[in-house]
Amino acid sequence: MLWICGSVLSVVFGTCAGWAGLMAMQPMSKVERWLKASGAPNAEALLQQFGQLAPHLPTIAATLAVLGFLPGVAYLILGFPVRRGRRAPAITAFVLSGTQTFVAGLMLVGGLLAALIAASPLDMTLVVLTWGSLTGLLTYTAWRLLRVIRGNATISNRIPSGHEPWDQE
Repeated sequence: MLWICGSVLSVVFGTCAGWAGLMAMQPMSKVERWLKASGAPNAEALLQQFGQLAPHLPTIAATLAVLGFLPGVAYLILGFPVRRGRRAPAITAFVLSGTQTFVAGLMLVGGLLAALIAASPLDMTLVVLTWGSLTGLLTYTAWRLLRVIRGNATISNRIPSGHEPWDQE
């Protein structure tokens, strides 16, 4: 489960942080030429929005990397010792998943409130699908890790004898 969670977080947040970082490095004249060449009907409005957002893009990229990409990499690394049933990495991963669940839950509630204020069912659906599924995945991961910490289960697919299924003859 940690590997799935880590893969999802690394890919999604790594891509978003990378694009934000790349767009932060683009000069305004290049963005303006690209938008006009694209033939977008609302190119002027998009250019104005980009001009307002451009100074904040490095901060957005760093925040996405710290809050999403790096924890995803940490989950990928912690997955190996947790699978072997080691307790200290399981506790570390549990704390990490707990804090991320809290942040994703806050984003879910904030997004739902914003969608309710805007009276937009489409926005509400998108918020529930994105932040709700992430919150659910992180909650399930935290629950599984808590079971490992308490000693009730392991994350691995081992049979009760402690050997892997393919080790039996």
